[in-house]
Amino acid sequence: MSSLHELNLDAVSAEERSYLLGLFLADGCVYYSRRKDRTYVSHRIKFFLQGDQLEIAEKVVALLKKLIGVSPHIYWEAGCMWILKFESKALFAFLPKKERLLNDNSARDRFFSDNRLFDVENGIPFLAGLLDGDGSCEVRVQKKQCMLGSVQKWNWSFSQSKLLFLIDYIRTLVTSMTSDEYSIGIRLRPGRNETKLCIRKSGILALLNSGIVNYSWKVRKWLERVGEIQRNRASYHTVGQVAKMLDVSEYIVRRCVSQNRLTCLRGPVESRGFALSWRYITTDAVEKLRGELAKEKNRSERIGKEGLRVLDAAKELSISYSTLQHWCHDGKIRSTMLHEGTCRFLVIPRDELETLRDRMRRKHSPHVSSEPAYRFNQTF
Repeated sequence: MSSLHELNLDAVSAEERSYLLGLFLADGCVYYSRRKDRTYVSHRIKFFLQGDQLEIAEKVVALLKKLIGVSPHIYWEAGCMWILKFESKALFAFLPKKERLLNDNSARDRFFSDNRLFDVENGIPFLAGLLDGDGSCEVRVQKKQCMLGSVQKWNWSFSQSKLLFLIDYIRTLVTSMTSDEYSIGIRLRPGRNETKLCIRKSGILALLNSGIVNYSWKVRKWLERVGEIQRNRASYHTVGQVAKMLDVSEYIVRRCVSQNRLTCLRGPVESRGFALSWRYITTDAVEKLRGELAKEKNRSERIGKEGLRVLDAAKELSISYSTLQHWCHDGKIRSTMLHEGTCRFLVIPRDELETLRDRMRRKHSPHVSSEPAYRFNQTF
């Protein structure tokens, strides 16, 4: 075990250390490598954070700079993730080893007792780190006909597939803070091979009263969403309601959400090119999409007057799309390029389509001739 004299533990509080431990168990990992000649040993530590969690990344950078005196290297990868990478032998020894905690019960008990994680003052920041890593804080609006109008449903959850002892820890911590025995629900998710712990409203209120908002970034964002809904409750719509308002299918609305054509409650986050989708859509976004769909309808009507697109023509003729497109590029079939804004469509005129259909019919039926049949009514 490496010595810890390089760590400046006095520079950070016990709450900050607990938060760092929780975030590491949720989204961190360590690497240990050694060359064959034993001249160099690497103690590498990484934190993997989602693309919208830049504030968490900056908080961890500042915390590690106070703890080890060196700022970790932070970079953006694959358009959706922040990665903090650095090397520290002392911090490598300080951080818990996940495999050891998973397989050794005594080491696990010693980890919780040494860091006093069952005490509220240390357990709340530790839970905040777990939520910021592998947790989710959502608020759902259910449009029900009742005296209160829209009903809000709070949903905090924590998912884990390997370190299942963290599920038991959260359940023990939250139930010790509230008298409601139904404040925690656990659900197995066989398709994803993970266990999901859901914190119900009584447990959420107990955590809020304990000051978890002072540590967790996701909880602060959740409170902002709750306040936004309370201020303007009637201006949020579900996917099904938007589909009825626009007279389209729900599939089209979900596709527009995935393509970031609909501005939802949580996004899109325009910084760093990252966007989050949300299932409750604002009225302004619906009206904007209505105008775009009207333009697409006019474009489809214009294409219908000119002819058929290559894909539709291939379906009508029961031939391959690539074959028909190849004929158009080679000039065997007359086609026109229709420009509509920034989009271009290759359109086959209807008369050319009928000519091609007759040509294909004669090819597959050689006994059918376009010449008039010989008449045997002549006199000799």
